[in-house]
Amino acid sequence: MSNTNLFGTFLDAFAASSAARKGESASVSTTSPGPPAQSPAEAFGSFMQSVNRLAHPQPVDPVDAVMKQLLSGPQDIKELMPLVGNSVGQLLSILGKTETAGWVTYDADKHAMLTEAGKQIAELIA
Repeated sequence: MSNTNLFGTFLDAFAASSAARKGESASVSTTSPGPPAQSPAEAFGSFMQSVNRLAHPQPVDPVDAVMKQLLSGPQDIKELMPLVGNSVGQLLSILGKTETAGWVTYDADKHAMLTEAGKQIAELIA
């Protein structure tokens, strides 16, 4: 496989065709080192990864979602379930860990609510 700088070749071709349309002579400097040359397959792979990240944004972290929801006040577990894909185990794990960290507590009606430390953390991630 040759080590041709495909981007430089593309620029040369583009400048030549643009200049030809305008009736000028084309000159593109390809003396700057730029990024290392990629094979067409590597360039296509990099491009597709970028497109995939834009087309499929990363899901919201369930811990972040629960903490943000609790910023609005005490919440019943039923109100928090959709934030974790209706996974009881995942919600109980999140609530247990955040309670152990001192970020979440429960009121008399067993609603989850943020402590002062929890509010500070939730405001940072909101």
